[in-house]
Amino acid sequence: MEYLVYKIDIIRYLDKTEGLIELGNSAQDYIKNTQFYRNELTLPFFYTLKLDFPLLVEYAGSFAELLINEPDEAVEILKQIFQECVNTSFGIDLNASLINIDLRISCLPFKPEDDFQPNSKTGLFSICGILSGRSTVCKYMRSTVYFCLAESCWGGQHQVVFGSRPPPKCQECGKDKTELVKARNSGDHVFCTFMKAGLLNSPDARRYQGISVEFQDDLCSDLVLGIRYSVVVKRVQNGLCALGIQRVQHTINQIYLPVSPKIIAVYNEIRELCGGSPWCIVNFLASQLYVESYPVSAFTQLKTGLLLSLASVYGKFPVPILALGDCDKVMSSACRLSRFGVNSIVSLSTSPTGEVVMEANGVWLEAGPLLLASQGILYIGNVPKINSLKFKQIASAVESEKITLCHKTICSTFEPSILTYPLQSAVWTHWTLHNKSQQEINHLKTLINVFGLPFLSYIGSTDEIISTCLLNEAAGSILFNNDTILDQSILKEIVELASAQVVEISPTAVELIRNYFVASRRERPEALPVKSIKIISSLAEAHARISMRSIVTDEDVIAVIFLYEETISSLFGPCVLKEPPKRDVNGTDSFQYVKQMDVTLEQFKNWLEEYINLLIGYNFIDDKFELKNVF
Repeated sequence: MEYLVYKIDIIRYLDKTEGLIELGNSAQDYIKNTQFYRNELTLPFFYTLKLDFPLLVEYAGSFAELLINEPDEAVEILKQIFQECVNTSFGIDLNASLINIDLRISCLPFKPEDDFQPNSKTGLFSICGILSGRSTVCKYMRSTVYFCLAESCWGGQHQVVFGSRPPPKCQECGKDKTELVKARNSGDHVFCTFMKAGLLNSPDARRYQGISVEFQDDLCSDLVLGIRYSVVVKRVQNGLCALGIQRVQHTINQIYLPVSPKIIAVYNEIRELCGGSPWCIVNFLASQLYVESYPVSAFTQLKTGLLLSLASVYGKFPVPILALGDCDKVMSSACRLSRFGVNSIVSLSTSPTGEVVMEANGVWLEAGPLLLASQGILYIGNVPKINSLKFKQIASAVESEKITLCHKTICSTFEPSILTYPLQSAVWTHWTLHNKSQQEINHLKTLINVFGLPFLSYIGSTDEIISTCLLNEAAGSILFNNDTILDQSILKEIVELASAQVVEISPTAVELIRNYFVASRRERPEALPVKSIKIISSLAEAHARISMRSIVTDEDVIAVIFLYEETISSLFGPCVLKEPPKRDVNGTDSFQYVKQMDVTLEQFKNWLEEYINLLIGYNFIDDKFELKNVF
C-alpha cells in the first residue's frame, strides 16, 4: 500500500515536471543500443533524475521525507517505478537490477550544515564551505558486465555490476565470473576538500582541516578553488558523495532575510542628524572602525580607505590597500569585519597563490591564502617581515589580477583553467619605513605601481584627546560619547549588506574621474599611477554601495579623490597652483566628526572644479616631482 502511494506521487511529480517525457526519450535510446548489442551482452540503463525539491515536497511529500532519511531505499523504489513505466510503455523486459539512477538535487529545504561534523549525519544533508583543494579529473568505473566461462556451467548469463567491485561469483559453479572488457562504462570524478569559512580567522586553523567529497560526471564541471559552495551530499562506503552543488552568491537580490531594524535605524539617525549629506554615511561608519583605544577621529583617512575596500570585494575589482606606518592593529581590527577575511595566514608554510602537488594517486590542486580569501580580505601584515619570494608572488597576483598555482614544468600540459584563477580578494598590507634610504624609496615606488597610492596612518587627533582615551581604557572607564559607538556585529552586518549591492557609475562620474586623472598627470606626471582610474572607480562604487545608492554620483568620486589628494600632498608636496583643503577634525563624537568632514568636502568640491578647469584647458607640464615627505 505504501509503495502504491509513492508510485502515484512520483508519477504525478514526473508528469508535472515533464520527467515522463525525458524518461521515455532515454528509454528509446536504450532500446536502440540494446538492439545493437543484442547477441553479446546486457546493457545497463543509466538515468539522471534532476529533482526540484520544493516541488517534490508539494507533490510527493512522503517520498521526499523518505529520500532525505533513507536515500538508498528511495532510489530502489524509483528503480521499480521506472521499470514498470518503461516496460509498460515500450513492451520490453527491463530488469530493475539493470537500472542506475543518478540523483541531482541542487538544494534541500533546510539550512546547509557548517559545523563540518559529517560523521554524525545520515541520509541526505547539505554542507557549506570554501573549496580549498581538489584533484584533477580522473576516470572511475560506472559499470561493467561479468559472465561465467566454465563450459559445463549453466550460469553463463551476463551480470551487470555498478561501481568498482570485486568480480561476482557464479551462483551455479561458485567460480569468479570474467569481465567483458568491451562492456566497461567509465565516468569522470573529482575529489574535493571543503573548508569552513569561519575557520580562516580562527587561531586553531590547520592547513588540511576540512572534509572530502567526491563529485561524479556532470558535477565535475564547475569546481573553482576559493569559491564558497553549498553541496548536497550523502554518505557512501568511502566517505561523502555529492548529489548537487551550487555557488553561494552574494548579491542584494539573494539576501532573502529582511534588513535588520537596527541597521535601518542607524541609517535614518545618521541622515537626520547630519542633514542628509552625500558623505555622511561613509564618514560615520569609517569613524567607527578601531575605536577600542583611540577616538573616532583618529586614523580617519586610513579607516575610510579600509571601509571602502571592504565594500569592494564583491565587485569586479576588489581594491588592494597599501598603508604607510605602523597600523597593524587598525588593519587587523577592520579585517575582522569581512565575512571571508584571512588574517596573516601567509606565515603558514604554503604558497600564497596555492600549489600543485604530484601524488601517487594523481595530481592535487591546493588553494593558497589568495584564493581562500576570495570575496574577502587577505591581510598580510608588514611588508619587510614577509618572505621576499612570497611577497613577490602576492605582488604579481595583485598587479596582473590573476592567481597562478605554483607548479612544475610537467603541469604545463594541464588545462590552463585549473591552474590560473582571477584574483577576487582585496590584499591589505602596510609598510613602516626606517632609514628613508633611496633604496626604500625606490621600493615604495614599486609598491605604489602595484597597489596604487598608499593610505596614511596619520592619527589626526591631539595628544590630549588620545591620552585621555588611553587612560580611560586602562582604567576601564567609559569612552567619550559611548552612545554613538556601534556594536561591531551591526557594523559587520552593514558592511556585508552594503557590499552586496549592485551599482552603476554615472557618465558624469566617469568624466570627473578621467578629467582628474588628466589634470593630475599634467601637474605631477609621476604622482598618480596608471591603474588609479580603475582604483578610483572601484572606490567610488564602494562609496555608493555603503551610502545605499544604486548610481555612483560625482559626490562619491569627490570623496575618493579627496583621499588621493591627501596622499599626493603628503608624499609629493602640495599642489603648486592652489593647495587643497586639509582634513581638520579632532572630534570625539562621530556626528561631530561627520559635520566637520562635510564642511571640508564641500570646500574640496569647489577646489577640485577649479583645479580641473585650470589644468584641462591647456597643456601644462610641471617639473618632475619626487617623493619628499615619506612617512
